[in-house]
Amino acid sequence: MKNLKKTGKGRYARKRIKFELKADPESKVYIAGTFNNWNPKEKQLKDKKKDGNYSLFVLVPKGKQEYKFIINNDWCLDPNCMDRKKNKFGTYNNFIDVI
Repeated sequence: MKNLKKTGKGRYARKRIKFELKADPESKVYIAGTFNNWNPKEKQLKDKKKDGNYSLFVLVPKGKQEYKFIINNDWCLDPNCMDRKKNKFGTYNNFIDVI
């Protein structure tokens, strides 16, 4: 994931973040997190070149945001992000601190 530009002002400001993931071509890849109320079908990553490199830009609010990828209905950690936090289900979520 990559931080890009800020949008908005004050406590509701958000940042445009690029999330990236490598998966099998023709997979269904989504991202869910605190920034979209953990909706597993709202934000789908795209594989524009059909080579298994998925990406999506998301406007993410400031603060600590937790997330996971969903690949073909399986919830997965982001292998590119080692920042992890135990969740209430006894598994882990990735997190980013958006400044």
